[in-house]
Amino acid sequence: KSPPNLKIELVKTNIDQNDKSNDAFKLKITKENLAYIDNAVKNNADLVVLPETAFPYFLNESPEIIELLKERSFYIPILTGSLKLHNNMVYNSSYFFKNGEMRIFDKVVAVPFGEVNPLPKFMSKIVNDLFFDGAEDYKTADKPSDFDVKGTLFRNAICYEATNETIYADRAKFVIATSNNAWFMPSLGAVMQEVLMAHISQKFDVVI
Repeated sequence: KSPPNLKIELVKTNIDQNDKSNDAFKLKITKENLAYIDNAVKNNADLVVLPETAFPYFLNESPEIIELLKERSFYIPILTGSLKLHNNMVYNSSYFFKNGEMRIFDKVVAVPFGEVNPLPKFMSKIVNDLFFDGAEDYKTADKPSDFDVKGTLFRNAICYEATNETIYADRAKFVIATSNNAWFMPSLGAVMQEVLMAHISQKFDVVI
């Protein structure tokens, strides 16, 4: 399998998960993300991809940052991860900026006991109250999302769902998977994720 004939800049950050949830670091992280995008423009990349939750807040509630990303998207398409808040419900999402427009792709397959509790409703509330401070489950989209860059169609996948066959059921040719592997540290989780994606790549004849 051959990757698409595009110059794709995959940004790899190295941020402690505790720092991402610390308000004091959010401005610093945001400035670094914008610098990564500007550097991709200088490198004449066709697409720049930032990780899952690269912007550590509800990006759809941050109009100033959205405008900065829209402005840059006239020079390069941008795919980045962040949370979304809609009708008091939380989504783990990818944000795609291109030619001054923004699209939001919500995660389809949530992480069991990480983002969603798979137990029956009456048991789920008890477990969420006991172990997750009463937090509500993340909400998900009904189907995967696709986006186009210079005539090449990509399927969006976020972390865990990149290892789930739901994303690949209709034989997407190219998938871009973003992940925040700081959640895994320290463990072999990130290695297992990569091995599973390699297996799926062969099984479904897809470039990830």
